Amino acid sequence: MRSLFTLLLVPAILLCAADNLYAQGSGSRHLSGTVTYADSGDAAEHVFVELVTSGGSVMSTATTNGSGDFSFFGLAADTYQLEVHSTDYEPVNVSVDLSFTSVNGQVLVLQKRGTAGKKAAGQSVSVHLLSLPTKARDAYEKGNQDLYQKNDPKAAMGDYEKAAKAASGCYEAYEGIGWAYVAMNKPSDGEKAFRKSIEISKDSYVSADIGLGALLVNTQQFAEGEKTLRHALELDAKSWRAYYELGRAALMENKLDDALKNFLQAKTLQPKAPSIYRLLAIVHMKQNNGPDLLDDLDAYIQLDPTSAAGQRAKELRDQVAKMVSPKGIPAKDAASAASGASAPAINPASSAAPISPASAEPAPTLKKPGDDQPPQQNFQATGQDGPATLN
Repeated sequence: MRSLFTLLLVPAILLCAADNLYAQGSGSRHLSGTVTYADSGDAAEHVFVELVTSGGSVMSTATTNGSGDFSFFGLAADTYQLEVHSTDYEPVNVSVDLSFTSVNGQVLVLQKRGTAGKKAAGQSVSVHLLSLPTKARDAYEKGNQDLYQKNDPKAAMGDYEKAAKAASGCYEAYEGIGWAYVAMNKPSDGEKAFRKSIEISKDSYVSADIGLGALLVNTQQFAEGEKTLRHALELDAKSWRAYYELGRAALMENKLDDALKNFLQAKTLQPKAPSIYRLLAIVHMKQNNGPDLLDDLDAYIQLDPTSAAGQRAKELRDQVAKMVSPKGIPAKDAASAASGASAPAINPASSAAPISPASAEPAPTLKKPGDDQPPQQNFQATGQDGPATLN
């Protein structure tokens, strides 16, 4: 009998994002901007920005920096959607046309939901940056502008170097240098810069550890990447991103139990990050665990109900619902349960209900116009490239 993963492989790939700050596509366009909070005007730090193609698939995900800036490089001439989902704030959907030229300085504003919520992450100012000389802070912020708004990594490199020269303890500048090298597709130099940031901070700057760990994972240096990420957790036991990156590494290595454990921990710490549920869906699909896969898709749809990826998730969920029985009910008794008949007791230790007979049939396609064009990202680097890494 064919597995859920085999039957739903293509739809799942179309649903999943790269979740990769470092992948570079082949193209000449770039897109950058800033995310801010409408209620305070502050920069939205560490917020996910998703890039959705015209075909409806999530192509890549960036995370805003301390200034709320984000960027995507190497894009084809096309129309894209920028989507943002942040705790306690309304989701944002903005269409950006790159058919003729690149777009810099796109502003995305997060409006607070009607109900009172917790203070959003990213509204506090770095105490360490405030302690630095004004000249260093100004150069660092200009570097962020050049890198994330103007998409000029060479200029940003010069700015960050000025910041580092103005304040020898400005380890944030070396992290910026690392990202500038990444933008120029020089991961080895980026790795050196991240390590320099860690060294100068005397191994106290968690963001540099997480960035280095994620970069090592993306270049398939799994052992060292996982070691770095575990150390990041020693510095900050509540870093959901560190758990997330550890889960991504385990998924790339096809260590499903480890991936599941880390993704669940990340979900506990940050239950409103859609990317966690996307990767949980892949794990449960590979485990042939239809009921939990349905839960993952339900959670994702709740967080992202209106975007193209959210619509794709709804269609995928309909497919899964036809292929598996309700949680806790064997497939052979699903029909009688639906009609009101009493179902026999099952082993409560079983976490995944059997697949229904419908799973023997080919899964209907979810292809949309434009889906025949492959996403412009290195799926091999993210561990989401289908049979090559999730077989």
